Amino acid sequence: MLKTLIMKEIQEQVSSLRFITGLILCVLITCTAVVILTNNYKQEQDNFQQQITSQNHFLNNYAHTNRIGAIITPNRPPAHFHPLVLGLANDTDQQSFDTDPLPTLFPPLDLIFIITIILSLMALLLSHDGVCGEREKGTLKLILSNNVSRGTVLLSKWIGGTTTLFIPFILSVLFATLYLLVHPSVAWSATDIVTLLFLILGAMTFLSIYFLMGLWISAKVKTSSISILTALFIWIIFTLSIPNLSPYLAAQCFKIPSVNRIYKEIRQLRGIERDKLGRKMLAALTARYQSEHSKFWNELEPMSKEAIRQRSSTDPAFNTLYNNFTAQSREVWKEANRIQAEKAAKLKNNLDDKVKVQIWAAKHIACLSPYANFIYLATDICGTGTRGQAAYKDQAAVYLDQFYNYLSNKEEQIRTKDPAYNNNAFIDISDRPQFIYAEEQFTARFNAILPYWGVLIIFNLIFCILAFTAFIKYDIR
Repeated sequence: MLKTLIMKEIQEQVSSLRFITGLILCVLITCTAVVILTNNYKQEQDNFQQQITSQNHFLNNYAHTNRIGAIITPNRPPAHFHPLVLGLANDTDQQSFDTDPLPTLFPPLDLIFIITIILSLMALLLSHDGVCGEREKGTLKLILSNNVSRGTVLLSKWIGGTTTLFIPFILSVLFATLYLLVHPSVAWSATDIVTLLFLILGAMTFLSIYFLMGLWISAKVKTSSISILTALFIWIIFTLSIPNLSPYLAAQCFKIPSVNRIYKEIRQLRGIERDKLGRKMLAALTARYQSEHSKFWNELEPMSKEAIRQRSSTDPAFNTLYNNFTAQSREVWKEANRIQAEKAAKLKNNLDDKVKVQIWAAKHIACLSPYANFIYLATDICGTGTRGQAAYKDQAAVYLDQFYNYLSNKEEQIRTKDPAYNNNAFIDISDRPQFIYAEEQFTARFNAILPYWGVLIIFNLIFCILAFTAFIKYDIR
């Protein structure tokens, strides 16, 4: 009997206008979105290669210590899943906004939008009259008169309804995947295919929640019109209200100082205040050399760089004093940098700790909604979310430490050969270490999404129990 009821449910749903409309809309929007996002992905790849080329050209031809810091920023390649799942976009600067503001004001659709908005609404449309609609038509009383348990009826509606709902979803993903596999700019590996399969399973778990939600509401009211209005109201709360209100609620509960004010203080500590301290300490060092080595200082002061090189090569005593002075000068500025960096780090660490608490609170408030849990699941498994961004920042930090250690050793080698070398002179760093971004391993990403998947399963169980309880008590008259 269960199989008969499931087939009946599927036949009724597939032949309905709402299903046909949803199917056409879902497939068309998905295919259009994938074509657009794939073109954007190709442009991202081109931009990434241009950035690498420009950076290498500058560093190989115009590098000096004072300029390198602003140029050596590690570049992250576009994620493999950007043609399907956008996730976190790159920071938008004013120049790019002025050049082309439309992508910022109206971001392209992606698969996540289609699942969380279009298909979740479709789930409610397919299930909102699952019980009350049958009662209005008189078929519910007829079905239950055949000695069929209410649990069996509800189970058949869930299996048949979700199967119907998954048809447009699977077709849309299938068309999108085939397009990506034949596109020359997209090079997916077997791991990417496995990732896509888990994304599909996560989406099915998510959509099942909204279908069960519709069944529950349908078993609580008498008419389909009230059911759809109630379902839309709850959809707005879960999909729009809770996720968007979570940052504001967290900000009210866990307040942080003004970020702009803190960063202004940090810039002042590492800029103006550092320069004042460095000049003061350098003046003390200079005064000591003028007092203890007056002859050396009087000879050094009017000398040009070339004269210093010549004198150092012929006068060992002069060379020793000059090297000692330049080395101690560098130590003076290092000490000034260290002192001010500690003060700045204390301010920033305090701010970061408070920001982390606020982000933690906002994230957990948002996870009261199945929408937020699925967003975290989808973007983290695809490497386009906060976890992927954190992995990039960690790798970039490790690389920068490696690079600056290399640069420090390089400068020491040059100063050994050229005592007059300074930070404004060209430095050959063509043999520098290169930054190569490595995406997080699939197993790590999979383990990271298990809590979100678990919450989605719990939502399914909750709405399943609510729907079953409501249907058991439902008056079919």
